[in-house]
Amino acid sequence: DRAACVGSYYDPIVGNVAEREWSNAYLNFDNLYRALISLFVTSTLDGYGQIMFDALDITGIDNQPKMDHNPAAFVFFVAFIVLCAFSLLNLYVGVIFYQFSRIRMLSQTSSIDLTEEQKEWAEMCKSVLRMQPLKRLPPPTQWLRKIPYHVVSDKKFDRFIMTAICASVLVMSAGWHGEPEEWTEMKDTFNLGFTCVFIAEAALKITAMGFREYWSSSWNRFDLFLVCGSLVDLCVTDLSTSVARLIRLFRVSRMFRLIKSFKGLRSLFETLLVSLPAFWNVGALVLLLFFIYSYVGVLTFGTVVRGDSINEHANFESFQTAMLTLFRVATNDEWVGLMQDCSRADANGSWVSYPYFISFVIAVSMIMLNLFTAVIIENFENMQDHEQWKLSPNSLEGYVSTFREFDDGTGTISGVDLERLLKKIPPPLGIGHHSSGVLTVHFIKALNVPLSKEGRVPFRRTAFELVRRVCECDMPPGEMRDKIEYGIRKAFPDIWEPIPDELSWSALMCVIRVQRHWREVTAARSQRARLEKIAAKKREKEKREKEK
Repeated sequence: DRAACVGSYYDPIVGNVAEREWSNAYLNFDNLYRALISLFVTSTLDGYGQIMFDALDITGIDNQPKMDHNPAAFVFFVAFIVLCAFSLLNLYVGVIFYQFSRIRMLSQTSSIDLTEEQKEWAEMCKSVLRMQPLKRLPPPTQWLRKIPYHVVSDKKFDRFIMTAICASVLVMSAGWHGEPEEWTEMKDTFNLGFTCVFIAEAALKITAMGFREYWSSSWNRFDLFLVCGSLVDLCVTDLSTSVARLIRLFRVSRMFRLIKSFKGLRSLFETLLVSLPAFWNVGALVLLLFFIYSYVGVLTFGTVVRGDSINEHANFESFQTAMLTLFRVATNDEWVGLMQDCSRADANGSWVSYPYFISFVIAVSMIMLNLFTAVIIENFENMQDHEQWKLSPNSLEGYVSTFREFDDGTGTISGVDLERLLKKIPPPLGIGHHSSGVLTVHFIKALNVPLSKEGRVPFRRTAFELVRRVCECDMPPGEMRDKIEYGIRKAFPDIWEPIPDELSWSALMCVIRVQRHWREVTAARSQRARLEKIAAKKREKEKREKEK
C-alpha cells in the first residue's frame, strides 16, 4: 500500500538507485475535474485503452494495483464508448450540420420550407444556365484530315482507348518488390506500347480537329498533359534519381481519364466539384481557428521544456511548428501526451493546456472537420434525390448529345430538326417515338421557342423552354430567386417579351404541319384520281371486249 512505499530501489533501466514515489496516473477519477477530462479523452478514442487498463487494475484507495482486479471497469468503458463516442457525439455533429444546412438554405432563399417542386425548378435552372453545346466539327475538306476525323469520330475508337487505359492500370498494379527482371522488362515494354497509343490518339485528334479546337476542351488539355508527361517518363527511364521516380507518377494519372467515361465516377467527381464552394467557406474558418490557436500556443507554451511528447517534431516554439502540431491534434493523434507535457508546472507548463487542447479538439476535430464530410454527404444526397424528380440534371445529358446530332457547328438547329430531336428524347422532356399527333400538336403549341434571324433554333433557350414547360413554379423571395432571375435575364434578355409569329418555332411548326397535311391530302387526291382513271380505263376495256 501507500504507507509501505518508502525508501529507495535500484532501477535496472536507468542503472542507478532512485527514491520510491507514490503517484497516480495522469488521467484518473480522483475528483470530478479529473474524471471529466478522462471521460472526454475516452470519448475522442485517443489513448483510452491505457485509462481502461488502469481502471481494471484498481484495488482500493492507496492500495497497489492488481491486474484485472476490477472487471466492472471494462463494462463501464464499453458502455460509455458506445453511448457517448458512437452515439451522442455523432448526434451532436449531426445537429450542428443540420443547423449549418438550415442557415445556408435560409440565407439563399429566405425560406427553409422549399417544396420539392421549387427545389427542382431552382436546380434545373442552374443546370440549364451552365449548359454548353457539344461542339460538332464539320468534316474537314483536306484529304489529309478526313481519315483521322472519321477515326476519332467513331465510337469504337473511344472504346479502344478506354480499354488501353484499363489495361495500362492493370499493368501498373502488377509489380511487387523483388519481382524478376524479365517481368520488369515486360512491364516496361507494355508501358511503351500504351504510351505510343496515347501519343497516336493525341496526334489523330489534333490532326482531325486542329490544335485550337483540340485545346478548347479541358479533357483534351488534360490528355495532352499526360502525353507530355509520358514522353518525359520515357526520356528518364534509365535514371534512378528521385526526380525520375516522381515523373513516373504520371502513369498513375491515366486513371483519371476513366472519370469522363463512367457515369458513376463522373457523378462522384461532380459531387466534389459542387462541394468546392462550401469547402472554401469551411476551410477558411478552419484556417482562422488554426491561426488563432497557433498564436495563443506560441505565447503560452513556447517555453515548455521538451519531454516525451513535446519534442523536435511537435512543439510550440515557432508559429510554423505550432501549426503542424495542431494539425496532428486535429487528427486526434496522441494529443493527450501533448496536453500532459504542456500542463507540467516543472517544465514551464500551465493549467491553461486543459481548456486550450479540449476546446481545440471540440471546435476543430469534432465540428469543423466533420463539416467537410457533411458537405459532401449533403451534395451526394441531393444528387440522389434528383433522380426522384420529374426532371434531373442528368436527364439533360440526353438532350445535349441528341442536339449534337443535328447541330451544324453553330450551336443551332433547324426548326424541322427540333421536332425530330424531341421525338428522340423520352418524356417528360421530349415527346418520344410513340407520341400521337394530338400530343405533338399540344407540345409544339406549349413550347415558346424563338427563332434566330436565320430561322434556326438556339441550344440553351430551347433547353430552358423544355425545362420551363415541365417544372416551372413560383419561388419564395430571397437570394436564390434573385440569382435565378438574374441568370435568366442575362442569358435570355428577351425572355419576357412576346415573340412575333414570324420568329416563333410553334408558328413555324404549325405552318409546316399545315403544309404537310395539305401535301398529304393533295397526294391522296392525286392517288385516288389516278386509281379512278385506271379503273375507268379497265371498265372501258372490259366493255369493249364484251361488245366484240
